[in-house]
Amino acid sequence: MTEKHDLLLEIGCEEIPAGYVAPALKRMEELFAEFCEKNRVSRGATKTFGTPRRLALTAEAVADRQDDMVTEIKGPPSKAALAPDGSFNEAAAKFAESRGGSLKQLEIRPTDRGDYLFIVKKEKGGKTAAALAELPKFIFERLAFPKSMRWDVRPARFARPARWILLLYANKPVRAGFNGLPCGPFTYGNRWHGLKKIKVSSIPDYFEKLEAAGVIADHRRRREMIRKAATGLARGNPYMPDELLDEVNFLVEYPYAAIGTFPVEFTELPPEVLIICIKKNQRYFPVSDPATGRMLPEFVVAMNAPLTESKKVIEGYERVLNSRLKDAKFFYDEDLKTSMKDRAESLKRITFQDKLGSLWDKQERVKGLVQDLGAGWGAAAADVRTAVEAASLMKADLASQMVFEYTEIQGTVGKYYILAEGGRTEVAQAVEEHYMPRFADDALAASAAGALLAVADKMDTVTGYFSVGLIPTGSADPYQLRRAALGVIRTLEAFNMPFTFEDLARMSAGRHGEIAGDENSRRKLVDFFEERYRNYMVASGYPHDVMEALAARKAPLAKKREAADAIVEVKDTEEFRDFREVFTRISNIMSKSKPSVGKGVNPDLFQADEERTLREAWLKAKPALEDPNSTESGKLRAMFALAAPGAAFFDKVLVMDKDENVRENRGVMLFEVLTGIIENSADFKLIVKK
Repeated sequence: MTEKHDLLLEIGCEEIPAGYVAPALKRMEELFAEFCEKNRVSRGATKTFGTPRRLALTAEAVADRQDDMVTEIKGPPSKAALAPDGSFNEAAAKFAESRGGSLKQLEIRPTDRGDYLFIVKKEKGGKTAAALAELPKFIFERLAFPKSMRWDVRPARFARPARWILLLYANKPVRAGFNGLPCGPFTYGNRWHGLKKIKVSSIPDYFEKLEAAGVIADHRRRREMIRKAATGLARGNPYMPDELLDEVNFLVEYPYAAIGTFPVEFTELPPEVLIICIKKNQRYFPVSDPATGRMLPEFVVAMNAPLTESKKVIEGYERVLNSRLKDAKFFYDEDLKTSMKDRAESLKRITFQDKLGSLWDKQERVKGLVQDLGAGWGAAAADVRTAVEAASLMKADLASQMVFEYTEIQGTVGKYYILAEGGRTEVAQAVEEHYMPRFADDALAASAAGALLAVADKMDTVTGYFSVGLIPTGSADPYQLRRAALGVIRTLEAFNMPFTFEDLARMSAGRHGEIAGDENSRRKLVDFFEERYRNYMVASGYPHDVMEALAARKAPLAKKREAADAIVEVKDTEEFRDFREVFTRISNIMSKSKPSVGKGVNPDLFQADEERTLREAWLKAKPALEDPNSTESGKLRAMFALAAPGAAFFDKVLVMDKDENVRENRGVMLFEVLTGIIENSADFKLIVKK
């Protein structure tokens, strides 16, 4: 009878970089599942645990025996494998031998093509403990890190030198030595508690003894301990974004929190600068005043050991941070000696891209594009003026010492410098917002001027790189044009800007001579945005086929989303299926025979009532389709009215009539229906039929 037991695996090593641990734990769990599947070992739930010095995994209910395996291999037809007396002949014997079997394992079985010879091999499962001896090697060799290393003479590579392997199954150690690493029922605690071996007899014993030795192996619990300790110690609100909390979590094995301070004069720095110095450079938690939102002159630090000489240790943390803050204060004070207008002039000497000119040139292009976008959107004149003024300064902080040191707060630095010299708040806000969104889930610009500037800047970047042939490929996007395109899409939607991708390409291309008059290049630009939009909508939950059907429609994004919602709502109804059937027949016919362009429909050439009925139904539906104020649901209802006359038309009328004039007239009518629907709604042939 198969029994089930729990399993514990731990790979112990030197301190792994904090950012490596979480991905390694996820991959470790995947590899364990692959190992169990490969070795036919059934198991229950698995869970991973990590610290800077260990990657661990537990598994419940791991069967003590491998599953039996039955392999069936098809051979020749039975008539070629049987002797006249019904016994297996020499061909059958050779087939069995070639598959590593014997005549006893051969069977004749019926198939769709007649009776065939099969060999049936049964392999009994062995003991799981024996298979587990290969588990550390299997995982160790397949765990990949951004950077791996070798140490001493060992051939294996790992993030940092590995020191031990712990593998328990059914509370017994499994002999699984690999790469000369000691393997047994032993682990090691926090370095600050010494390097004594800790013998482990079970999974609960593992966690209890490690905690006694200064290690909280469960990173989920350790993360919560850090959060609670920092919140409890700080006088205000500790700044603990997920990425910082996760990083600090994998820097310690047992968190001991403490408070440090810095001179109050540094709180005069922009809060984003303070946060970067404290968070990014030192991995401390900055603290803000809950009443005012201003930064307090203190920080919380999570350490790997308790403070035995607290004053000296904290002074060390403070000394390192103060050095960073002094540098930042120097950059800030020096930068303020030069006006933003003068700094913008220096952009003439900074290249944006070899073939696209300087950053000054880019700002000039964006100023013009902002005015075109503002006019097309119908934006308030004050917002357009603000966006144009901000465009003249939007890249000026790139010439500052602060941004040279802390590139991630470009735009934000510009905002503070504009405010410091008495500039308008609206202009400063737009300068900061023109970078938004910086990444997929980042916040969008909040002001209309900022949104105009964000769209104009990103459109100029994408169009410019397309104009000089620097177009993203499937595997490479070094200039992050996909991210810029997504930022344009999200901003257009959020502010309900009434532009199609064709509109944007035309306005932006006009400022890039290489692409302005090249229809093919502009088409590539539009297709690029269409692809990003489809991916964005599919990632948001919309069906892929619906978004493909809407790709050919030139419409503002708000209309495309409304159309997608309307189609999703009805695509499984009988009404829609009937309409789609007629539309698909029209599309198929038109794909084989294109009528003369520019010809109109001549009702005098109609020979059947069904032709006239379909024509009347289309003329009735057409105004609703072409009316920009029509709802997308209303358009669908108008199109559904074509289903019955369309079906009758195809039942009674032969489109490819012998008379050339009649045939051409019918083609023109169907082509008008097809293009009218695609251009004003969607290409419904691409909707997957259920």
